[in-house]
Amino acid sequence: MPDDVVPVGGGPEGVGHMSPQATWQRTRRARAQTLAIFAALGIFGGAFAIPAMAQQTGNQAPVPQPDTMTVVEDTATSLAVLANDTDADGDTLTIASLVAPSHGTAVINAGTSVTYTPAPNYSGADTFTYTVSDGNGGTATAAVTLTVTAVNDPPVATADTATSASGAVTIDVLANDTDVDGDTLAIGAVTQGAHGAVVVSGTSVIYTPVAGFTGTDNFTYTVNDGHGASATAAVDVSVVAVNRAPVAVDDTITVKMDKAKTINVLANDHDPDGDSLRVSTTTSPAHGSLTVNADNTITYTPTAGYVGGDTFTYTAQDPAGATAVATVTVNVVENRRDDFDKDACKKGGWLLRGFRNQGLCIATSNHINHEDDDDDGDDHCRGRHDHDLMYLLILQTDGQLSSANIRDLLDGRSATLTLDASDGQNSIALKGKIQALKKGGKRD
Repeated sequence: MPDDVVPVGGGPEGVGHMSPQATWQRTRRARAQTLAIFAALGIFGGAFAIPAMAQQTGNQAPVPQPDTMTVVEDTATSLAVLANDTDADGDTLTIASLVAPSHGTAVINAGTSVTYTPAPNYSGADTFTYTVSDGNGGTATAAVTLTVTAVNDPPVATADTATSASGAVTIDVLANDTDVDGDTLAIGAVTQGAHGAVVVSGTSVIYTPVAGFTGTDNFTYTVNDGHGASATAAVDVSVVAVNRAPVAVDDTITVKMDKAKTINVLANDHDPDGDSLRVSTTTSPAHGSLTVNADNTITYTPTAGYVGGDTFTYTAQDPAGATAVATVTVNVVENRRDDFDKDACKKGGWLLRGFRNQGLCIATSNHINHEDDDDDGDDHCRGRHDHDLMYLLILQTDGQLSSANIRDLLDGRSATLTLDASDGQNSIALKGKIQALKKGGKRD
């Protein structure tokens, strides 16, 4: 020990020495000790000394500092939270534990850093705390404040389906598309279908199939979020044929009193798609009854003794269920049977040459002949012989008679007769010869 250094205390914890300049030196053996130190005043070996007490503690805790950091949305970031933390004893610090953030996850990496991952698509503020240890029992806690900056997320485009009834169809393709950032979406572009045209109309697209096409077609569209991000989706369109309704045409028939008549009401009807038609329903006539037959004809039976007009309707239907209605107008006429002697001409009479197939005959007596029933109830012809004067009479439906005189017909002689007859709807012009025949003659 130097001459100018004197011992001031000692013991198992260490030895202290005091120099004349009142400094002291010790040899450290442990972290906790209490020493009595005497500081000398004045010249060494002076008259007095003053005792003083000094205490040095054990391991000192680390001092962590709060951190403020910025990270990016949807991105994991490694945070060096120990970079600004200290330890008075110079101990090596490690991250012992942490309290998880509210809007993401935090993971300790080998005790030296923390990896923070924000929740998907989250942006905004977040925090977590961590505890630092010096390895000698000393710990302390600090907070990390984070700012998660937003990034533009692309929109999500979802596939669409639509049905076209052989015509243009408007499709709201954006209705099921989304954007996590809440951006307003717009249609950027479209492709064309193989069997139809596609145009953009605001937030929708209009698809128009090629004429006559039926089946499935498809196209794609691109949706933009207005911030540079986009997405594409497909649209499938089912083009179905449109069934067109049949066309039913009104009918008019003439029916004899007390006689049933069958009419093919579908004969003048048609279907634009070429479908077969059937009679599905009818309405009842006021003066008769109807029967729809298996072959889709209709049998009309007038009320007994009724003569006059009547109507009913029927419905023509195609296999797809489309229908059309038409009206049938019925004219019920008298079933006139004039008391004509059909054998008069055979028994002997004057015949109209060339008219026999029309059923015209002139009798040699007062026989009235008519061998052709008139379905329309119109004019009936009959002949009368009055000595040397011959008349060809036309009987109108109103009971009036008109006549054509035939004179100077002698046995074995002939004459030419021209006949024009009309019932107001139909007309006939006949020309032929009247030739005398022997009784019972059959020449025409």
